[in-house]
Amino acid sequence: MPSVNRRQSGFSLIELAVVLMIVGILTSGILVTVSQITEGNRRSTALSQLRMVEEALYGFAQLTGRLPCPAAADSNGLESPADSSGVCDELHGFVPSATLGLAGAINNAGQLLDPWQNPYRYVVHDSGTFTSAEKLKAEFASPSIIESLITLASASGCALADQVNTSIPAIIISQGANWATITSADEAENADGDYCFVTTTYSEDNFDDQLLWLSPYVLFTRMVNAGRLP
Repeated sequence: MPSVNRRQSGFSLIELAVVLMIVGILTSGILVTVSQITEGNRRSTALSQLRMVEEALYGFAQLTGRLPCPAAADSNGLESPADSSGVCDELHGFVPSATLGLAGAINNAGQLLDPWQNPYRYVVHDSGTFTSAEKLKAEFASPSIIESLITLASASGCALADQVNTSIPAIIISQGANWATITSADEAENADGDYCFVTTTYSEDNFDDQLLWLSPYVLFTRMVNAGRLP
């Protein structure tokens, strides 16, 4: 009888181990699914906020005849002013949320935050044309006004074969969950302070940036309809 009891006890332990393994697998799957859903919701929210900023930028241009300059790290959400030539003091900065009157999560520096609590970035081209009402109106009829602006590409380096758009006056960026620990060359390209930016397939580990850029043609149409151009 003792040997029978030992065999029964051993069988029960094996069953318990199998059950625990199955529970662990199911729990792991549930946690992964919840994480994916959470990340998807955050990305959807970020896209909605990027579109809100885009509309605010168009509205600002309709009202003032120009695009705002980016906010500096210490400007409390106000645009960093342009010099007499229209070139902004801060070209690679943050969304000027106070200047645009935007609501949302704001940190102590006055910066509009994305769902990962990182500040939205905002970049304007350094020509000074689009941030000066006088220059924009004067150069509006020239085809060269949209040449060699911010470049968007499918890979870092912005090689000619990878370029998808070279006529972007301004761009808005959410750098996603890994804003402070950039993990790929494509993400690093979006944070290196030049006028080459990358948009490519989403990858949680390698590319989670979200970008929205202004079309010069939509901008011009909005401004013409508002009586700011020509």
